[in-house]
Amino acid sequence: MFQRRLLHTIKYAKQPQLYLHESITFTKVSFSKDPNKIHIGEVPSSSDLSKVNIEPSKFMENSKFKDILHKTIAKNIYDDQSYVIEAINYRGSFMPIGDEKVIQEYMNQRPELPNTMGFVHVDNDGIMEKGTYEVNDTYTLCNVDGIIKLPETMLEHLLKAL
Repeated sequence: MFQRRLLHTIKYAKQPQLYLHESITFTKVSFSKDPNKIHIGEVPSSSDLSKVNIEPSKFMENSKFKDILHKTIAKNIYDDQSYVIEAINYRGSFMPIGDEKVIQEYMNQRPELPNTMGFVHVDNDGIMEKGTYEVNDTYTLCNVDGIIKLPETMLEHLLKAL
């Protein structure tokens, strides 16, 4: 006779946009409540899912997720009102597109490079130029500042893409 282990899903207490999906060998970290959707990455399993702590040293990124993330940003960034407004401050340069692991203390403060998902070119009138999103290869989903957190509008687009 064999034992059957019930697998379950909970919200991650330290980042409420995320869900933890229990598995036999690892815990999937996801923006989706559905454990079958593409996950952000994974951490080793724990006997108590509520005690899982996502740390950079234990977190394994899912490259498929990163591809979807960047495609979603590249497609939707130009119509996201929060970025449209912010672009005015980056006339004639590249605007960093940061996640929200760290909330910036003042206007025009650039996110640290590991928290910058990519860059968009802004013209001299303060308008993002479509098709100019460039991926930041040094971006990490999970680092000493925490795990990825997205603006709500971008999260909605991402959930549709997953």
